[in-house]
Amino acid sequence: MTQRLRYEVIHLWGLVTGSRLVNIGFALPDQPPGTVVETRDLRARGLTVYAELATFVETSACTPPVRGLEIGCGQGDGLRRLGDVAGGRWTGIDLSAVATLICRLRGLDARLGTNTALPFTDNAVDRVVAVEALFIFPRSDEVLREAARVLAPGGRIGIAEFRRGSIDDTRRFVEARAEAAGLELAAFADRTEDARCAILTGEPARAALLSLVPSPLRAGFTETLSLAGSDRHRSWREGEFCFFLAVLKRRGDA
Repeated sequence: MTQRLRYEVIHLWGLVTGSRLVNIGFALPDQPPGTVVETRDLRARGLTVYAELATFVETSACTPPVRGLEIGCGQGDGLRRLGDVAGGRWTGIDLSAVATLICRLRGLDARLGTNTALPFTDNAVDRVVAVEALFIFPRSDEVLREAARVLAPGGRIGIAEFRRGSIDDTRRFVEARAEAAGLELAAFADRTEDARCAILTGEPARAALLSLVPSPLRAGFTETLSLAGSDRHRSWREGEFCFFLAVLKRRGDA
C-alpha cells in the first residue's frame, strides 16, 4: 500500500469510527498524572495540543492573526480549535481528498494540496501551524521554506512535533532548519513528559480503536497509534523521543 493510499484509509477509518483526531495529545488539566483514559478522552487530549500551541504562538506575536493556515489539517477538529483560540480566518491544507471533503462538509475552509507547494501567494497569511506535520515527514526543509514564503511580515509559524533525540539536540535542529529557511526561533518549549504521559496512559484507549480496523490493515495502524509492541511505543517508553512546541518568525521581525 502506498503512503498516499494508506493516509486515505486512515481518514476513512476515522470517519467510520468517529475518531477524527489521533495526534499524541497532552493529558487534560483535570486528570492526575498517570490517569488511564477512555477512548472518548483521546480527542480532547489531541485538541489540548492545538489550544496550547495557539496560546504559545500568540504570546510571542505583536498582533492577532487575520488569516491562518494549518498544514496537515486532517478532518478539521484542530483547524476549528485554532480559530476558536487564536481568532482570525483559518484555512487547512491536506493531501487527503477524504479529509478535505469532510472538512468542507463540516463548514471549514480546507483545500487539497501538498505541504511542499502551498496554494497561496507570497506573504498571504500571518499564522502557519503544523501539528505533527512537518519534521516527521521527508522533505521538511522544503515544507519550512514554503511556510516561510507564504508568511506575511510580523507573522508566526507554530510547530508541535515529536522527534527522536534529546530536547537540546532538537532545539539546535529546529534553529538550524529555521535559519536555512530565512527564519529564526522566537520561542521554544519542552513538552516531552506531557506527551510521554499521554502516549503511555492512552495506549489502552487507542488499542480499543484498533479493533475497528480491518485485520489486513492493522499492522500499519499499530505503529501509527503507538500501541504496545510497536517501535514508537517502545521509543516513548524508553525516553528516546522528545516533544516540543516552537514558534518561528521571519529573520529580523519584531
